[in-house]
Amino acid sequence: MTSGKPLSGTPAAAVLTLPCRATTGPDVPIRILLHGNVLFEPQDIEKLTTAFELALSKLELVDRQDPLAVVLAKLIIELAKEGERDPEKLCDGALAIPPFGARRPLA
Repeated sequence: MTSGKPLSGTPAAAVLTLPCRATTGPDVPIRILLHGNVLFEPQDIEKLTTAFELALSKLELVDRQDPLAVVLAKLIIELAKEGERDPEKLCDGALAIPPFGARRPLA
């Protein structure tokens, strides 16, 4: 498991890009969403991709260029930066955060 910090010696190709498996359009440009050039190992990328695809499926969101897909990707990346790698937990965690999850009442 990585800590979310850049990995020395990791090729630039290991930067996260989530594929568009259900469409013929371009990939969601997740790489530009990563703050501080955080790199993930290949097995982490696969887990993030799985979480992203699972969450899109649960939302019945097909268009990977939809602004909500970008928001979803950002949330998954942030959860992964905190150390989570389980695709189910990443998916559920992202879907529990607004705009997807219930809003918390103001105190």
